[in-house]
Amino acid sequence: MDFTSEFIEHGYSELGSIIPQASCAKILNTVHDTRKFDSSLFFDEAEFERLNPDAFNKNPRPGSNVLEHFPEELNVVERNTQLVDLLTKLLGPHYNIFRKKLVCGMPESKLPKWILDRISGMPSNNLAHFVKPEFTDITYFYGIDFHQDIVDWKDRRSDFLTVYVYLDEVGETDAPLFVVPNSQLLGANCFPHDLEPLNTNNSLWRYRSDDGKSLEVCHHVMTGGAGHVACWHPLMLHGTGPDLSDHPRLSLRYLIERDPDGGPYGIDIANDLISGPLETPEPRKDLDRRGLAVVLKNHLYELSRTAH
Repeated sequence: MDFTSEFIEHGYSELGSIIPQASCAKILNTVHDTRKFDSSLFFDEAEFERLNPDAFNKNPRPGSNVLEHFPEELNVVERNTQLVDLLTKLLGPHYNIFRKKLVCGMPESKLPKWILDRISGMPSNNLAHFVKPEFTDITYFYGIDFHQDIVDWKDRRSDFLTVYVYLDEVGETDAPLFVVPNSQLLGANCFPHDLEPLNTNNSLWRYRSDDGKSLEVCHHVMTGGAGHVACWHPLMLHGTGPDLSDHPRLSLRYLIERDPDGGPYGIDIANDLISGPLETPEPRKDLDRRGLAVVLKNHLYELSRTAH
């Protein structure tokens, strides 16, 4: 099966290590020159309590995005012929990169204990509100449960996809992505999602949609070397457990939208196979008004703890 057909049928394509390791190393070296990935990124507990920050407007944004400092290095990714060919087939010749950022899976060993005590087991551990303002040009995670990328886009139609690039080798303890091919077939649903494990190692799940449909799906753990690339539909479930290694897992994450003209393209054909809605007025219900978690359950946190 070719990559285009794979995406259309399963909502997911894994291209492998198509970006040169030397190019990935150059990006990594540039990023590591900007900061240490340790407790110095975060407020101390007393300062955090005094400031009482919320979790909004803390992620990379125009003017505060580390990727703005090395556009030439990113050309190796964005102009890769295999990737461009696939994106053209899926999104049309004039597709548009509308979001790009560096994502850091923060190693548990480098997090202050007081932060770990507050976040362990929560469904979405974006560490944004713990991070000092000068370092919020990167997104830092301590795992996130199975979710859809439509989660950030209220009432937006599924007219885009995600491209993800590992910049270093990612093994089973390095917060690899867990992806769930075919899960997009139930459409857009509210996070956290209704998943029930069906076997002892939790690789098989019963996934239930908000309107009562259900589907048996299997997750795939995406390990790979530097330059490993995958793309997926915005309604395909995916997530990651905690980084249990001693170093950060740094990756590129792109959101790329469909050419507004022409078609049908691969994304349109994939959408025609989906039995549920392609957008949702309520993409998530795990956060309060300040963007702080109110739900305390995380399938992937529990699964990672059991496995390791």
